Amino acid sequence: MSMAAKVHRRLHRSLVFDRRRNRLVDALLAQLPAGSRILDIGCGSGEISAALAAAGHDVVGVETLARDDCAIELTMFDGLTLPFADDSFEWAIVIDVLHHAADPARVVGEARRVARRGIVVKDHYAESRWQRFVLSAMDWVGNRQFGVGRDGRYLSRHEWSELWSQAQLAQRETNEAIDLYPTIVKPLFERNLHFVTRLERV
Repeated sequence: MSMAAKVHRRLHRSLVFDRRRNRLVDALLAQLPAGSRILDIGCGSGEISAALAAAGHDVVGVETLARDDCAIELTMFDGLTLPFADDSFEWAIVIDVLHHAADPARVVGEARRVARRGIVVKDHYAESRWQRFVLSAMDWVGNRQFGVGRDGRYLSRHEWSELWSQAQLAQRETNEAIDLYPTIVKPLFERNLHFVTRLERV
């Protein structure tokens, strides 16, 4: 790893990553019943799920891009079909993954298949070209160190609602005030862009 990449990683972790991880853990704990068996789809570093496990949940991760330092038990998959039987988990969580998926409807359908109670999703709203630009830039800064590019397909509120409906999922509780970023950058990086929602099978 180059010196520039090392500096980028350290700065991103100290200024953004740790705060974001902690806020997301709080938001997920508010949505998930205590002691749940959870599949983390696209678990990345596994740090969010490790925190959920420390809070009493049973968490397994699944990824298309493995990281040597993943903090939880990890299974690889092809990005299309989850290697688990129907209803293997109570809940699936999908954190900032769907906007990178080649077929987000397929991922949601697979999550619904393996999670007998439902899915908790963290992702973005994009209602304008400007919001899509901001989200793309954020993705580049946060993910280029892991080989994930500016390939996001960001959906509007209406498009998300259509996706949930097609998957026969009902939106039960949504948090749009996650407090991910420091106050000074909130107007650019946070306002009306992020959500965590709990979806239950119908």
